[in-house]
Amino acid sequence: MRILAVLSLLAGLVLIPAGAACACSCAPFEPVRAAKETPLIFTGTVTDLRPAPSTGPAGPTPMIATIQADHLYKGEPRATYEVATASDSAACGYNFSKGTRYLVYAGTGESGLLGEQDPGTGFHTSLCSGNAVVAAGRGPVTTADFPEPAKAEAVLDALPAPQPAPAGRPTGNTSDPAQDPSAVPAAGSGAASPPSPLVPAVVAGAAAVLGLLTWLLVRRRRTPSAT
Repeated sequence: MRILAVLSLLAGLVLIPAGAACACSCAPFEPVRAAKETPLIFTGTVTDLRPAPSTGPAGPTPMIATIQADHLYKGEPRATYEVATASDSAACGYNFSKGTRYLVYAGTGESGLLGEQDPGTGFHTSLCSGNAVVAAGRGPVTTADFPEPAKAEAVLDALPAPQPAPAGRPTGNTSDPAQDPSAVPAAGSGAASPPSPLVPAVVAGAAAVLGLLTWLLVRRRRTPSAT
């Protein structure tokens, strides 16, 4: 019986999936510490998701998520970021989904989690970074945008004040002079002012006066003088 028990235990160890033995293990997320130590924090929507080009020996290929930023909490302002992550959650890869909006915590430089397969995007993240799915939109996130609002309050309290990402800032003059009653055409712009409605009346009056004077003058010349 003892021999059978030992053999059963050994068989169980052999049959354990390799992924389970190498599963990613994360320490409890600390919002204050993450906000202080993470170089790049922003919200944005994934517009593209692709495998990274192979740059090293055979191994899992990292994924690159192209994310259109809407608000920046910390880091270098950009309209879009390319963030690399391991392709497998067992290797601490974060499973981004195209078209979904996230609060992203990203490191800079090379990542030890990607090893020699690091694609060199300059930004990387992982399952342990603290990323979170948030509701679609382009405004600053609130607790209501998180799947678990009770847990989100501590996260938002720890973050710096958000700033609009570069793509969200209006550029140039967006006002329409044609719809702005206060707009005045510049000199030499070619825009002529409409004629005043008093002009025709003045012209007609002047013509009438001139005609009357001419009639009086002609009549005076024709009237014989008294002797």
